[in-house]
Amino acid sequence: MTWQMYKHDITEGFIFLKREKGIRNIYTYMSITIGNSSGMQIVTQAFYQTQPWLTVTMLGFLRSSETIGRILGGLFQASYK
Repeated sequence: MTWQMYKHDITEGFIFLKREKGIRNIYTYMSITIGNSSGMQIVTQAFYQTQPWLTVTMLGFLRSSETIGRILGGLFQASYK
């Protein structure tokens, strides 16, 4: 694969995303939520480890609710075009 072929594939991908609004919305949603959650997970875990009244079980419930929220948000984005 040459650089020109690679550049052509990337350009075609962006053109496809420009036409397909549903997939573009899902990719936009996922990139924003994954980017934010990666940083927040580190801060949240550090906070839970420094507070004596917060337990590992509470952190597990928080992570589970984050996952459920992402699933529901993805389903909403997939159905809303």
